[in-house]
Amino acid sequence: MSPHSSNVGVIYWFRNDLRLHDQPALHSAIELAAKLQTWLLPVYIHDEALDAQTPWGFARTSTSRKAWTQMAVQDLDQQLIALNSQLLQLKGKPVEILEALSHHFQAPWIVCEDIAAPYEQAHIQQLKDAQLKVQTVWQSTLMRLADLPFDVRNVPDQFTTFRQLVERPTMHVKNPLPVISAMPALPDVSGLKTPLITPIQATGSSPTQAISIDPRSAFPWGLAGFKGGETSALAHLAHYCSNKLPGTYKLTRNGLMGVDYSTKWSPWLATG
Repeated sequence: MSPHSSNVGVIYWFRNDLRLHDQPALHSAIELAAKLQTWLLPVYIHDEALDAQTPWGFARTSTSRKAWTQMAVQDLDQQLIALNSQLLQLKGKPVEILEALSHHFQAPWIVCEDIAAPYEQAHIQQLKDAQLKVQTVWQSTLMRLADLPFDVRNVPDQFTTFRQLVERPTMHVKNPLPVISAMPALPDVSGLKTPLITPIQATGSSPTQAISIDPRSAFPWGLAGFKGGETSALAHLAHYCSNKLPGTYKLTRNGLMGVDYSTKWSPWLATG
């Protein structure tokens, strides 16, 4: 698809939601772009703060996590390319980069997922303080907050109590949204080479090369199918459910050896 020439558009900021299935925030961004009859630019920012050291002297983000996230980013990019779009990857401070992008494109809207964490909430507030129009969409929980049988400020302290409340027959999970099957046009990004917003060029090397496998880890690094990204996540989900493993989960979940004793979903859930 040829670049869209409009100077007013929508930036979609991918955060921890690197997927196209059941994506309320991206659906909202697409609807907004359609309403404004304008382009939509998907963006992922490699936050330089995650490269820092902690006060205790170790890296804030391990090489394994970085490699896993990069696999997820690359998988998302390939899915977007198949829809005649593309993921713009940048590295630096998210707020500064998004401000620069917004000014460059004169884009009044930034849409992203809402994240209930202080660091991520601070980013949103800083963008609003900079007079940018920001629309956040909550999509991090299986159930909508309004459907919970208690106020979110009074979540039960014990998981068993929480589970019993949400497993009541009267509780229903909203049907997932369909996978994104079409994307709005992209803006012209040919003039983006500035210190703050220079696109990251994809390399031919595999992110798995950066993974240093810790012998203490029970995660099956290197086995077929255990890669970051939505494509591998959906394949693993299909494998787990097709083998009737959910029916034996409580019997095997405390195991330490093998692949199927637990779900192994956590790394994929962390990236959306």
